[in-house]
Amino acid sequence: GVDAFTSPAGYMIECITDASPELAERGHVVPSGVAGEFLTATRRRPQEATTRFVSCGRLGGEKRVDHIIRAFAELRRDDAELVIIGDGPELRTLQQLAAAVGHGHIHFLGHVDEVADIAQQVADADVFVLASYHFDTQGMVLAEAAATGTPILYCDERLSIGVGPENALLTGPSVAELATGMARLMDDRTRRASMAQASRTLASGLSG
Repeated sequence: GVDAFTSPAGYMIECITDASPELAERGHVVPSGVAGEFLTATRRRPQEATTRFVSCGRLGGEKRVDHIIRAFAELRRDDAELVIIGDGPELRTLQQLAAAVGHGHIHFLGHVDEVADIAQQVADADVFVLASYHFDTQGMVLAEAAATGTPILYCDERLSIGVGPENALLTGPSVAELATGMARLMDDRTRRASMAQASRTLASGLSG
């Protein structure tokens, strides 16, 4: 009986209208806004030989952070590091998994209280990684990473806010596919610079 409804994701509108065809043409995509701290954050970390990957979010099984750690391990690179921001029920398991990784460095920052501190960590990353697959509705962290001007690697083709072919690399959801994507971005500094610029351009359309 509604005249209109909204969702932050186009695929959710499609699911609703598929189930209720009478709602066709009544759905509108209205993305959630990005906090101003992400829009104003700029990179402070100097460009280094080490490539820093950052993941941020709740450490629950649905976020598949274990896939990121396993993909990082497959790199077998000492010139890479992974920073994991967040807390949750999978923390201890993920720490044990990370302890067995033989190359590179993995850092767990835990829960970070200040939004500005999270934004700075993301802005200082070389690549933001999201391994969530067919779980998130919008994937707010993608828009937040774009707002900081950070290149993105993700694997969920249904997510569209904050990502596009110019600023993000879409891979398959498997560990091997994520690892291949991470390696490609590690070895292509020029592409990362172009993606960072594209994220900054895209950020201008994200509301605070």
